[in-house]
Amino acid sequence: MTKETQPISTQEFTDKISLHRESLEEKIYNSLPPKIIELIKRTRNKTRQTLGINPENFVVILGEQTYGLNECPKVIGKRIFAKGLEKHGIQPIELFAVYDIASSEGAIYRMQIPHPNSPDGFISLNILKGWEQKKNVATVGFRPPTLEELSKALSTITSLYGKPKSDNLKEYLGKFYLTQSNYANANIEILREFLRQIGLQIATWASDGVLDTLIAKNGGMEVMLYLWPKLIEEAKKHFVDGVRIPEIQEAPFFLYHLEGCYGRMLTKFTNFDSNKELQIDSQVFSKCLHCGFSETTTPQEIIESGRIITWRAIPRVIAYSTLGIADGHITGGGSRYNKVAKPTIERLGLPYFPITNMNLDGGIFVYESSACKKGGKYKEKSDQLVKEGKVAMADLILSIGVRQLREVVEETLNNGVTTNTKLVFERTLPKNSQIIEF
Repeated sequence: MTKETQPISTQEFTDKISLHRESLEEKIYNSLPPKIIELIKRTRNKTRQTLGINPENFVVILGEQTYGLNECPKVIGKRIFAKGLEKHGIQPIELFAVYDIASSEGAIYRMQIPHPNSPDGFISLNILKGWEQKKNVATVGFRPPTLEELSKALSTITSLYGKPKSDNLKEYLGKFYLTQSNYANANIEILREFLRQIGLQIATWASDGVLDTLIAKNGGMEVMLYLWPKLIEEAKKHFVDGVRIPEIQEAPFFLYHLEGCYGRMLTKFTNFDSNKELQIDSQVFSKCLHCGFSETTTPQEIIESGRIITWRAIPRVIAYSTLGIADGHITGGGSRYNKVAKPTIERLGLPYFPITNMNLDGGIFVYESSACKKGGKYKEKSDQLVKEGKVAMADLILSIGVRQLREVVEETLNNGVTTNTKLVFERTLPKNSQIIEF
């Protein structure tokens, strides 16, 4: 077994978090001027207090886009590791990116289900109507699907899983889609209720808009303006394929056209001068990527008016780490931005929290999909997708059900969790079974 695949236990990761906390203040004191140090302290303490987190607690952050049950089961794997950390006194905080663009990840708008008679080994069910016409609109700007739209999207699965299980899933999803005002919030409730039923709900959670705006308001905006030119200059030395490093004149945050179309607004500093430090009253020009609306404002006006911001990808992980909002990070295994942000921050002499993820080789969940039981021309391909964890969580639920999931999750947590933990399920539910509770 190579060093890269050596499993990390929750105790070992807890030890890494503890070591990080011990060196946090020393690195900040040695690298930053007194004013910025005080702003970092204020940001950390006030933001944590607003979220109901004791400033002295060890905190680990894990995040998702608003997938509902569309994303693959690695989402559950993060929570298993986070729950394991709770046993060592670590407090998890769950982050939901409701302001991410709906078209940015396929699992936001579609559900990938294994299908043994499809040449690809799967079929895609389009859950979110209209995303193709609104590719620069935040997920929170979409309405949930109607019951008719949901029924149409899920019509294919009846033949794969049986009518009782398919109807059970449709009723469960419909309960939230028919009562929530937008698609993002509905999917948060869908996932969190499912996680509660299997014993993995995280008590503390926030949306990206809420957390990032709190950080900015509590002093993080001034810290980020001070660091921004240095961060970009250093980040360009650590290029990673697939990671876009912003230009210095671009602002470290996005705005949103909330009074109109919910489009994301690109932001850049006007009259940027690399010889001068960015200030809280530096002018920022913003333009909506969806409808073209534009405006000029300042970071100070943004904060004073209570406008929602979200940090760009690289400044976001830096804000959560260097500002001490969290002491560790559980990723899904594909967070490329950390590969730029970590060496960038460390070269500047600043702290960066420890990162871990579940080993996704071969998937985290070992089970047989109900959709594949009858066989088909492409069964081998669909079975492989299930084995690798590359189909929607909905398939796991339709095949196993929450009761069996809850039993195996409880047993796993009692036995101890590592990043190589696998959950094995011996039986597949018959077609007339209830899969999820109301």
